[in-house]
Amino acid sequence: FGSSHFGSSAQQPTRRRDPDPPLAPRVGVRRPTRCRGGRLAGLQQRGHRGLRCRSMRPPTSLSSTTSRPLPRLLLLHLLVFVLRPGVVDCECTQEYSLPKCEQIQVIGKATGRSECQYLRDYYRCLKLEECYDLPDACRTDTEEPIACRDLCEAEPGFAYCVDEVEREDPEEDYHLCPHVPKSSLDNLPPSGAELENAVPLPYTATVWTSFVRDELSLHPSSVLPIFWVPAGSRAISDVLGRHNSTVVVEEPIAYRGYPTTLDNGPIPPVWAQQTSFFIFNVLVVEQGAIEVTKAGISRGIVGTSGANVTLLEQRLEEIWNTTIPALGRLDLEHLQIRIVAGRAEDFPLVTTTTQLTTITTTLDISLRLRLWPAWRVRCVDAVVYRWEVLELSLWSDGCPATGGGKAALRPNDAAGDGNSSIAAISSGAFDADHAAAKAFDGRVLGGNTSWLSACRGCNGGEAWLGIAVGSGAAPVTAACVVVRQASSPTGQCPRIALEASDNISDPDAWLERVVVAGLQHELTLCIPRAKEDYPLLQCGTLDDNCGGTIDFGSCQGYNEECHVNRCRCMGRTDVFDARFKGWQCGLYGDGCDGTLDFGTCTSEGAVSCVEHACIEENPVATSWRLVCSSGTQGRWWLREVEFHTEGLCQKAHRSFKQSISSGTYHPEHPTINAFDGDLVTSWGSQCSTCPPGAAWIGVDFGEEVAVSCVLLEQDERTMQQCPQMVLEYSDDGILWIERYRYGYGSHVIRASEQLQPDLDSRLNDEIDLAPFQRSAVYWRLSCQVELKRQWGVFELEFFDDEECTNSMRSGISELYTSLSASFKAENAFDGMEHTMWKPKCGRCGNADISCDPCDIGEAFIGAKFAQPVLVNCIKISQLEPGIGSCPKIQVQFSTSGAEGSWVVRSNFLDTPAFEYLVLAQGAESTDRAHRNLHMRMALLLSLISAALASAASSL
Repeated sequence: FGSSHFGSSAQQPTRRRDPDPPLAPRVGVRRPTRCRGGRLAGLQQRGHRGLRCRSMRPPTSLSSTTSRPLPRLLLLHLLVFVLRPGVVDCECTQEYSLPKCEQIQVIGKATGRSECQYLRDYYRCLKLEECYDLPDACRTDTEEPIACRDLCEAEPGFAYCVDEVEREDPEEDYHLCPHVPKSSLDNLPPSGAELENAVPLPYTATVWTSFVRDELSLHPSSVLPIFWVPAGSRAISDVLGRHNSTVVVEEPIAYRGYPTTLDNGPIPPVWAQQTSFFIFNVLVVEQGAIEVTKAGISRGIVGTSGANVTLLEQRLEEIWNTTIPALGRLDLEHLQIRIVAGRAEDFPLVTTTTQLTTITTTLDISLRLRLWPAWRVRCVDAVVYRWEVLELSLWSDGCPATGGGKAALRPNDAAGDGNSSIAAISSGAFDADHAAAKAFDGRVLGGNTSWLSACRGCNGGEAWLGIAVGSGAAPVTAACVVVRQASSPTGQCPRIALEASDNISDPDAWLERVVVAGLQHELTLCIPRAKEDYPLLQCGTLDDNCGGTIDFGSCQGYNEECHVNRCRCMGRTDVFDARFKGWQCGLYGDGCDGTLDFGTCTSEGAVSCVEHACIEENPVATSWRLVCSSGTQGRWWLREVEFHTEGLCQKAHRSFKQSISSGTYHPEHPTINAFDGDLVTSWGSQCSTCPPGAAWIGVDFGEEVAVSCVLLEQDERTMQQCPQMVLEYSDDGILWIERYRYGYGSHVIRASEQLQPDLDSRLNDEIDLAPFQRSAVYWRLSCQVELKRQWGVFELEFFDDEECTNSMRSGISELYTSLSASFKAENAFDGMEHTMWKPKCGRCGNADISCDPCDIGEAFIGAKFAQPVLVNCIKISQLEPGIGSCPKIQVQFSTSGAEGSWVVRSNFLDTPAFEYLVLAQGAESTDRAHRNLHMRMALLLSLISAALASAASSL
């Protein structure tokens, strides 16, 4: 780190913005400005633009002064004289005022005054000469006019210079800038509203680092990505003299375990081992101070040679040394930072999703890397002869090619200069001349310097070689391994796995870290970190040190959030929470890591806790109901419901006090219709497209009844059915308890059903039902011929009745087609005959450059429904035969939509341009397309009526 800085703590008191030790900017700050006198109209008319301001360095004419200081007493007398208000001429002129103020600055340097002191003298002189408040007396680096008072605020020392003299004159009682009184610089944090409305100024930081470490050290990849968030915010705010809440470091941090740089950035330092990138925002609370803030930041910390860059580096080093515990054995050797204005988006991004928002004084123990007592390479495939390893090298600090290779894990008995606590281990050696230690002696060439496996023609996983620490010694971590094998493939391993273990005596304790193809002479492996290396981390992701990420998953608690890769409780829930209303028993999480106890069930009879309700094995209640738990696609229509007191639906309990329901669609379809024993009458729910649980129907028996089976008759149309139901009971009509569920297995509830307790476990539609009986979510039409013209479909509509009158268009959740061209799938479902869908394939016309026919089954069009449906009819309108129709159409359905899951429902041959395809109710149909005569006549009559109406209107 550079030693040059802005003053020193011994010379310059610092106005602190937090309890940390005072910080000081660097000396030698160049003043790239040009001053203009406010009363120089005459000079300007004569063509003078003003004199260039000299830098803070003494002018050449006074070089002798700095090399041979004037007598201190004489200089002090001169300083007092020129600063005496009653003596000087207070008119701002280039001939007198500006040189005079610069001379005062030079005298201050020569007399040993601190930079804060001689800068204060300089700006005080400009004030007395009436130059300080002029609107355009100075210029910025970009030659823009600026008031000298604004330039003073942009001084690097503005935030740190402190004048400790208590001055009686209020106009003289300031630290650095005459127009900023001391009282206005109290360090008060901005309010929440101010921060919310603040203007963010984005900057991108590149930080290069190197460390002194050994095999027991923490790895930088586990520390740096989480260090920069609090440390960067704190250090930058300190250097800029701002409250730390106004400097926000964005996440994620981009970390690379090797030296790199931004596009068009400088070459990394030769000593760099790691590179970190992060974006930070400086929040400007006062809207009018944006430009001044930009100028100050640009001058202070932007680039690699800004006025305060060295100070920022020193501050980061201080925070590192006071934050990272010595136990981590990670000593910062070098640090260099480069900051550019704006937001860079093209740096290599390896993320960590930790959300560190507080400043800690020690490293969280959960972030410490787990160490392992043993590491090995194992041949997972068979070896032709014997596995020969000339040299095995492991490093704890990374591969040599990426800046590591300094902390080797070498057994002591290999060459006498290794680690005395590490020993070589193996699956066995051919002889003593080829012992495991030979692979760690640092020699690749020469006789008897390699390890040779004891096994010959080794089976997969039989041969292995590695290291282990001795009893009582500290475990180690490995970040890189280099394996040098025999030159002959017969002595090489086809696939090599690197493994770690905390118990070498247990063959099952080895954890596989990475596997690589091994048929080559030399292999270099970066060993990625794994979840097992961070046993205390619970969530989020972290850099794995090899260009990837470790995913720890999400927090399990519903009241937890991921914070620094740990699940943080945001508040525990108690048993009185509204979500637990009606709960009677059982245990449940409190949203964090605790457990809520809702008690146990107590009753004279057999009672068990089911879904936090005390359920009797044979419960009795006065009221029972069926709830449509899945919701409906249309209105729920029920013809009949019977509650039976035994499990085979052979004994209906027909007497009841009253029927009950969620509401009735129309007075002509009351609730009682579902219990009158007449299949002609029916009940319709009040809601249409009912949400889950909204529609229900039942009876109040007026006495305690046990229900074990329900006989159900729904409408035949699947759009008016409920596919999933729950049977509930209650004694007061308020608190309902679930008894059974139906339709949650591999069986879809049909129009006629016996709802028995074992319905879901006993029935499987794929096995028990024929294709024409099965409901499904996915339905499609597949063209079963090769097409050299694109299949054009004007309109497609699904019906759940054989009369083709009950459309299921409203139940479609998404369209499901083969790859389309410019004719989108929505065109076939928009109800308009002039729009069309076409697949991408099938273009072999004259206008096409190459022929791309549709293979059999490649072109298809269909839909996914919100719930399982049973399709009985499909209306299709397509192009005429020979110009874009499909003559052979196959209707298919699937429960998942996955390839290989489609079941053939029906086949239709010689399909014309317009047809209603009525699906056969029996074995798979292979007849010609069904011609429903009355449908064709109805269509013909409708066309004639439309033509007559059109003619009448024209008359």
